[in-house]
Amino acid sequence: MLVLIKDHPWMSQHSMAKKMGITSAMANVYMQALIGKKMVKVEGETNRQKRYFLTPKGKKRRRILLNEYITGVSDLYSTCKKEFEQRLRALYQKGLRRVVFFGAAETCEIACQAAQHTGLEIVGIVDNDASKHGKNLGEIEVRLPECIEDLRPDAVVITALGHPDEIYRQLLPLKEKGMVIKKL
Repeated sequence: MLVLIKDHPWMSQHSMAKKMGITSAMANVYMQALIGKKMVKVEGETNRQKRYFLTPKGKKRRRILLNEYITGVSDLYSTCKKEFEQRLRALYQKGLRRVVFFGAAETCEIACQAAQHTGLEIVGIVDNDASKHGKNLGEIEVRLPECIEDLRPDAVVITALGHPDEIYRQLLPLKEKGMVIKKL
Protein backbone atom coordinates (compact mmCIF):
# COMPACT_ATOMS: atom_id res chain seq x y z
CA MET A 1 0.00 0.00 0.00
CA LEU A 2 2.90 2.33 0.73
CA VAL A 3 4.18 1.90 -2.84
CA LEU A 4 0.74 2.68 -4.28
CA ILE A 5 0.39 5.76 -2.11
CA LYS A 6 3.80 7.04 -3.19
CA ASP A 7 3.14 6.43 -6.87
CA HIS A 8 -0.57 7.33 -6.97
CA PRO A 9 -1.59 9.84 -4.25
CA TRP A 10 -5.00 10.37 -5.92
CA MET A 11 -5.85 6.65 -6.00
CA SER A 12 -8.94 5.75 -4.02
CA GLN A 13 -8.85 3.11 -1.31
CA HIS A 14 -11.18 1.02 -3.47
CA SER A 15 -8.72 1.15 -6.39
CA MET A 16 -5.83 0.34 -4.06
CA ALA A 17 -7.78 -2.65 -2.75
CA LYS A 18 -8.29 -3.93 -6.32
CA LYS A 19 -4.57 -3.54 -7.10
CA MET A 20 -3.63 -5.33 -3.89
CA GLY A 21 -6.21 -8.09 -4.30
CA ILE A 22 -8.01 -7.37 -1.05
CA THR A 23 -11.44 -6.03 -0.08
CA SER A 24 -12.12 -2.32 0.18
CA ALA A 25 -12.91 -2.80 3.86
CA MET A 26 -9.49 -4.36 4.45
CA ALA A 27 -7.80 -1.53 2.52
CA ASN A 28 -9.56 0.93 4.79
CA VAL A 29 -8.34 -0.94 7.89
CA TYR A 30 -4.76 -0.82 6.55
CA MET A 31 -5.08 2.85 5.62
CA GLN A 32 -6.39 3.77 9.06
CA ALA A 33 -3.50 1.89 10.65
CA LEU A 34 -0.97 3.73 8.47
CA ILE A 35 -2.60 7.05 9.31
CA GLY A 36 -2.64 6.12 13.00
CA LYS A 37 1.07 5.26 12.88
CA LYS A 38 1.71 8.63 11.21
CA MET A 39 3.11 7.01 8.06
CA VAL A 40 0.41 8.50 5.82
CA LYS A 41 -1.31 11.86 5.86
CA VAL A 42 -4.58 12.63 4.11
CA GLU A 43 -5.67 15.80 2.35
CA GLY A 44 -9.16 16.48 1.04
CA GLU A 45 -12.61 16.40 2.58
CA THR A 46 -14.57 13.97 0.42
CA ASN A 47 -13.59 10.56 -0.94
CA ARG A 48 -13.27 12.06 -4.44
CA GLN A 49 -10.96 14.81 -3.19
CA LYS A 50 -8.80 12.71 -0.90
CA ARG A 51 -5.11 12.43 -1.58
CA TYR A 52 -2.74 10.28 0.42
CA PHE A 53 0.89 11.19 1.06
CA LEU A 54 3.72 9.37 2.72
CA THR A 55 5.18 11.12 5.71
CA PRO A 56 8.93 10.89 6.36
CA LYS A 57 8.13 7.96 8.68
CA GLY A 58 6.10 6.31 5.89
CA LYS A 59 8.89 6.85 3.36
CA LYS A 60 11.39 5.25 5.72
CA ARG A 61 9.11 2.25 6.33
CA ARG A 62 8.55 1.85 2.57
CA ARG A 63 12.33 1.79 1.98
CA ILE A 64 12.84 -0.80 4.73
CA LEU A 65 10.08 -3.04 3.35
CA LEU A 66 11.38 -2.74 -0.22
CA ASN A 67 14.89 -3.63 0.91
CA GLU A 68 13.57 -6.67 2.76
CA TYR A 69 11.58 -7.69 -0.31
CA ILE A 70 14.57 -7.28 -2.62
CA THR A 71 16.73 -9.34 -0.24
CA GLY A 72 14.09 -12.07 -0.17
CA VAL A 73 13.79 -12.15 -3.95
CA SER A 74 17.57 -12.24 -4.30
CA ASP A 75 17.81 -15.14 -1.85
CA LEU A 76 15.08 -16.99 -3.72
CA TYR A 77 16.88 -16.41 -7.04
CA SER A 78 20.13 -17.79 -5.60
CA THR A 79 18.39 -20.85 -4.19
CA CYS A 80 16.61 -21.48 -7.47
CA LYS A 81 19.82 -21.07 -9.47
CA LYS A 82 21.66 -23.55 -7.22
CA GLU A 83 18.83 -26.08 -7.54
CA PHE A 84 18.77 -25.70 -11.33
CA GLU A 85 22.56 -26.07 -11.44
CA GLN A 86 22.35 -29.36 -9.52
CA ARG A 87 19.65 -30.70 -11.81
CA LEU A 88 21.52 -29.65 -14.96
CA ARG A 89 24.81 -31.03 -13.65
CA ALA A 90 23.04 -34.38 -13.14
CA LEU A 91 22.18 -34.37 -16.85
CA TYR A 92 25.81 -33.72 -17.70
CA GLN A 93 26.88 -36.57 -15.44
CA LYS A 94 24.52 -38.86 -17.38
CA GLY A 95 26.48 -38.06 -20.54
CA LEU A 96 24.25 -35.37 -22.00
CA ARG A 97 26.15 -32.42 -23.44
CA ARG A 98 23.96 -30.48 -25.90
CA VAL A 99 20.57 -29.29 -24.66
CA VAL A 100 17.66 -27.23 -25.91
CA PHE A 101 15.61 -25.34 -23.35
CA PHE A 102 11.87 -25.29 -23.99
CA GLY A 103 10.18 -22.23 -22.50
CA ALA A 104 11.67 -18.75 -22.91
CA ALA A 105 10.57 -17.17 -19.65
CA GLU A 106 12.16 -16.18 -16.34
CA THR A 107 12.92 -19.75 -15.32
CA CYS A 108 14.78 -20.23 -18.58
CA GLU A 109 16.89 -17.16 -17.82
CA ILE A 110 17.82 -18.64 -14.45
CA ALA A 111 18.52 -22.03 -16.07
CA CYS A 112 20.82 -20.35 -18.62
CA GLN A 113 22.78 -18.78 -15.77
CA ALA A 114 22.91 -22.08 -13.89
CA ALA A 115 24.02 -24.03 -16.99
CA GLN A 116 27.19 -21.94 -17.27
CA HIS A 117 28.68 -23.96 -14.40
CA THR A 118 27.70 -27.44 -15.58
CA GLY A 119 29.53 -28.17 -18.82
CA LEU A 120 26.26 -28.32 -20.75
CA GLU A 121 26.04 -26.49 -24.06
CA ILE A 122 22.72 -24.77 -24.66
CA VAL A 123 22.29 -25.18 -28.41
CA GLY A 124 18.88 -23.53 -28.56
CA ILE A 125 15.86 -22.12 -26.81
CA VAL A 126 12.38 -22.77 -28.16
CA ASP A 127 8.93 -21.60 -27.18
CA ASN A 128 5.37 -22.04 -28.42
CA ASP A 129 4.71 -18.30 -28.02
CA ALA A 130 5.18 -16.75 -31.47
CA SER A 131 5.77 -13.31 -29.93
CA LYS A 132 9.06 -14.62 -28.48
CA HIS A 133 10.39 -16.06 -31.74
CA GLY A 134 13.34 -14.16 -33.15
CA LYS A 135 14.09 -12.45 -29.83
CA ASN A 136 17.20 -13.24 -27.88
CA LEU A 137 17.39 -14.65 -24.42
CA GLY A 138 20.95 -13.81 -23.54
CA GLU A 139 23.00 -14.72 -26.61
CA ILE A 140 20.52 -17.30 -27.92
CA GLU A 141 17.68 -16.61 -30.33
CA VAL A 142 14.32 -18.08 -29.37
CA ARG A 143 13.00 -20.33 -32.10
CA LEU A 144 10.01 -22.47 -33.00
CA PRO A 145 9.76 -25.90 -31.35
CA GLU A 146 9.82 -27.42 -34.84
CA CYS A 147 13.51 -26.44 -35.01
CA ILE A 148 14.55 -28.77 -32.19
CA GLU A 149 15.71 -31.64 -34.39
CA ASP A 150 17.77 -29.28 -36.57
CA LEU A 151 19.69 -28.22 -33.43
CA ARG A 152 20.72 -31.86 -32.77
CA PRO A 153 20.51 -31.78 -28.97
CA ASP A 154 21.10 -34.72 -26.68
CA ALA A 155 18.12 -33.59 -24.62
CA VAL A 156 15.29 -31.10 -24.39
CA VAL A 157 14.88 -29.56 -20.95
CA ILE A 158 11.46 -28.11 -20.24
CA THR A 159 12.13 -24.86 -18.41
CA ALA A 160 8.55 -23.59 -18.66
CA LEU A 161 6.62 -23.72 -15.41
CA GLY A 162 3.32 -23.10 -17.19
CA HIS A 163 1.90 -26.24 -18.80
CA PRO A 164 4.99 -28.49 -18.55
CA ASP A 165 2.84 -31.62 -18.97
CA GLU A 166 1.38 -30.28 -22.21
CA ILE A 167 4.85 -29.47 -23.48
CA TYR A 168 6.03 -32.94 -22.52
CA ARG A 169 3.18 -34.47 -24.53
CA GLN A 170 4.08 -32.17 -27.43
CA LEU A 171 7.63 -33.57 -27.32
CA LEU A 172 6.64 -37.26 -27.18
CA PRO A 173 7.34 -37.78 -30.91
CA LEU A 174 10.95 -36.70 -30.28
CA LYS A 175 11.16 -39.01 -27.27
CA GLU A 176 9.97 -41.88 -29.44
CA LYS A 177 12.92 -41.10 -31.75
CA GLY A 178 15.30 -41.51 -28.80
CA MET A 179 15.70 -37.92 -27.62
CA VAL A 180 15.85 -37.38 -23.86
CA ILE A 181 13.08 -35.10 -22.54
CA LYS A 182 13.43 -33.74 -18.99
CA LYS A 183 11.39 -31.34 -16.91
CA LEU A 184 13.57 -28.92 -14.99
